[in-house]
Parts: sequence; structure tokens; C-alpha cells
Amino acid sequence: MKTAEISQLVTELFEMSKQYLEQETLAPLRRTGRYAGLSLLAGVLFAVGWLLLVVAELRWLMDLLPDTPLWSVLAYALAAITAVGLAALIIWSAGRSRELP
Repeated sequence: MKTAEISQLVTELFEMSKQYLEQETLAPLRRTGRYAGLSLLAGVLFAVGWLLLVVAELRWLMDLLPDTPLWSVLAYALAAITAVGLAALIIWSAGRSRELP
């Protein structure tokens, strides 16, 4: 074997290793990162939507009940109980194992 052939083989091995590394590790990591980023964004948007719904419910209860401090406390308590109860229901239903038919 000549020296030129060995250097060419080493260069080809290096290029092939670099392509393999990019194909098998970097590309899947990019897809996973994109998926994780979109999931995080969806979670933040759901949390903001949940907060806005709870505030809307609180304002509706405040308008519905008489305007005294005791009724205001009741409105806050009802809104908190409803928010926590519905969140627990959603978490429970998402955590249930789904049986296949």
C-alpha cells in the first residue's frame, strides 16, 4: 500500500465517520429539540389559557354575587375550588391507562 492510498483511506474514514455522526446523532437530536420546544410552548399557552379562564370565572362570580367582602371571599374560594378540581380531573383523565378494544 502506498502512502497516498493510506492518507486517502484515512480522509475517507474521517468523512464517513463525520457523516454517520451527523446522520445518527445530530439530526435526531435536532428533531427531539424541536419537539420539546413545541411541547413547552404548548404547555405555556395552555397554562395562560387556563389562567384566563379562571380569571373570567372569578369576574363572573363577582358580578353574580352581592358586593360585600364575605361574598367576594366566597367568589374567590369557588373559583379556586373549580380551577383545582378541573385541573385534577384533567390530570386524572390524562394519566389513566387506555385499554385497547
